[in-house]
Amino acid sequence: MYSYSTSQWLLFFYVYCFLGWCFESSYVSIKNHRLVNRGFMRGPFLPLYGSGAIIMLFLAKPFPDQPIPMFFSGMIGATILEYITGVCMEALFKVRYWDYSNKKFNFQGQICLSSSIAWGVLTIILNNWIHKPVEHFILLLSPFALHTLVSILTLLLSADFITAFKTALDLRKDLEGMTTVKNDLKSLQNRLDILFSKAGINRTPKKTDPILSGSSGSFTSRFQALSAKLDTLKNRADSLAEDVKSEFIDLKERLDSISQRQKQFQKHMNFFKRDMIKSNPTITSKRYKAELEYLKKYLSEQSKRKKNDEH
Repeated sequence: MYSYSTSQWLLFFYVYCFLGWCFESSYVSIKNHRLVNRGFMRGPFLPLYGSGAIIMLFLAKPFPDQPIPMFFSGMIGATILEYITGVCMEALFKVRYWDYSNKKFNFQGQICLSSSIAWGVLTIILNNWIHKPVEHFILLLSPFALHTLVSILTLLLSADFITAFKTALDLRKDLEGMTTVKNDLKSLQNRLDILFSKAGINRTPKKTDPILSGSSGSFTSRFQALSAKLDTLKNRADSLAEDVKSEFIDLKERLDSISQRQKQFQKHMNFFKRDMIKSNPTITSKRYKAELEYLKKYLSEQSKRKKNDEH
């Protein structure tokens, strides 16, 4: 078994967090044809890769010069880590930061065969070629240099992780609020249907009605559709009964209030939230799928407008 001090293990962890970020960010950037700062944290570190590397070192140590056992030990260990991490993050933040649902032989979208094979290959590469020079460099450090470097990195990563953790919780809160807005719109739609009936206005809803549609990114069209329906009542205000007029005014105020709440979610999309969504192109959510897709579409449109303004 490897015999390193706690500080040396920590530095190995930080080094592999960084190398993992380099690998993952390069892969995703090439795949998406744009620079992507991949990961949950904002700095150049991916804790999943750091933890995975430590597990690979431990599990593969009993199999020196035995590539097949080394491959399977690392593959199994890292896959279990990836699954547990993904499940815990989704349970806490209600968002899946990586999604393998479109991959063959995936399990719950959290892990897949191709990713597991990659973990096994990385285990062999790590143990046979990468770890030796990294180990050589770290063992050359004096105790003072080692402890100083580890202390600085620990402070930086801790601050980064706390910021990312808070951002993820804030994003979950926004998605919950957007769900409330969506439900309020449906409730308002039901009241409008009753009001139309009282006013003697016949209207057959279309299948493509954005209010009835659950498609992502339809918040704006829903507001527009509801406003148009209220305008229909406004145009007939003189012929409406007093109770219908009163309820019309109440619904108009409610729609304005709901619209303001929805705009607040867009205003609250600060740098950290925008970067967290952009850094995870496959980010998704079972519970808040439509709301998250709306935010992704909104950020994409914002980015396009910004580019057009610059040109």
